[in-house]
Amino acid sequence: KTIQRLKNLDIQLVHIHDHLPCPMFILACKLCHIPFLNNLLSIEKLEHASTLQLNYAERIICASPKINKAITDKGYEQHKIKQITQGIDLEKTQAYFPLDIRERLNITKSSPIISTAASLEYKQGIDNCISILAVLHHKHHIKAHLLIIGDGTERLKLEQQVIDEKLEH
Repeated sequence: KTIQRLKNLDIQLVHIHDHLPCPMFILACKLCHIPFLNNLLSIEKLEHASTLQLNYAERIICASPKINKAITDKGYEQHKIKQITQGIDLEKTQAYFPLDIRERLNITKSSPIISTAASLEYKQGIDNCISILAVLHHKHHIKAHLLIIGDGTERLKLEQQVIDEKLEH
């Protein structure tokens, strides 16, 4: 059934994002000549990933040098492994996008900036960051700024929280 469904849906690529798929699904992809990518964000997921899953992947994407080394140490083909480190290389970013965020947002040099880039979903805990920022502002008189980069289903709720907490928006 899985093979027939895959053929009917005309799937061109499967992306396995840090999850452990069913081995039968992997075999079905292979039989249907559908390439798939594995995205491993932690060593723990690597320990549970099946040999089948890693051997049949067109590419294994990992999030750190530590995971890259662990994959290589397990004997997987280096040419299949691509490391995409999480985070931002500020020097490279500034070279391509020269932007002074403090100047653009009128933030003084003495004010700390805390930033996050995430989907604005409940599970990300951005609401907690806003609550902590309110405590810093109102109880400790620390003029920190929270730069939130992202969008999602919680955006309007988070914007309202900023207003309710009497923080600048």
